[in-house]
Amino acid sequence: MRSRGGSDEEARLLNAAEEQAAKRAKLPVVNPFDLMQERRMSSHRTSAMSAAVPAAGTEGPAAEEPEEPEEPAEAMPIMAAIERDRQTKLKNATKTGGHTSGPRKSTEPQISVGARVCEYPGQGFAKILGKLRCRCCKKDLPLIKSSIEAHIKTGKHICNLKKQEASDKSDKAFSEELTGYYSKHVDEKGASTSPATHLARFHAVRGAMFAGIPMAKLDSIRALLERNGESMTHSSHMAAAYIPKVEACEFSAMLDEIRGQRCSLTIDGTRRNGEAIAGVGRWCRSAWVHR
Repeated sequence: MRSRGGSDEEARLLNAAEEQAAKRAKLPVVNPFDLMQERRMSSHRTSAMSAAVPAAGTEGPAAEEPEEPEEPAEAMPIMAAIERDRQTKLKNATKTGGHTSGPRKSTEPQISVGARVCEYPGQGFAKILGKLRCRCCKKDLPLIKSSIEAHIKTGKHICNLKKQEASDKSDKAFSEELTGYYSKHVDEKGASTSPATHLARFHAVRGAMFAGIPMAKLDSIRALLERNGESMTHSSHMAAAYIPKVEACEFSAMLDEIRGQRCSLTIDGTRRNGEAIAGVGRWCRSAWVHR
């Protein structure tokens, strides 16, 4: 009885082992590359079957689509599960370039142009067309204080400022001289003209004389000369009124240069008064010693 009972127990264990082996055999071992190949083949078969289906309205037996074998869901591998943990984390990309919506942000300080002009007196600054302009250097400047101070310290601005001051001083002296002259000669032609207009006409005649341009040519460029807002007159009137004044100014400047010096002066000119003047001066320096 004991030997028979033992054989039954062994048979029962063997049957259980066979059943578990049969269950394992039902689950196929899927290779990822074989699975991808099978999917490609199934997609080719599907496209071929759709091309073979007749158009709607035509007679003919409908082709039966073959049933695809079901794939076990639990056998689908996750190929990127390991690689996802190994991926290096990158920083978020910063936004570069392009203009965002809304008004553009300006670096200009919230200060008026007039305030900057008053803040730097004597530097040749002026407000022209709503912008800060350096009259000495003929350029616009930003309202940023550091940029203005850097421009003031440049050698070009310092040199141009000296020239501008000398020019302004000369113009002021000439305007005062004209005002005093016409106040004494009220009946003379041009007494009612403003000093600014007299100054513009004087510079036009003087510039033409320095460049060797005949006075009659000023009528051809009259529109250009009047772009500064000051009116001109006929070239004959301007020559008669301003050539003697140009002559007097040149003699005055020459005398200032040679005053106190030992010199010899040679002057020559045309017969018409003040039309063309040539002056040659030679003088010795203060360190010159006569032997």
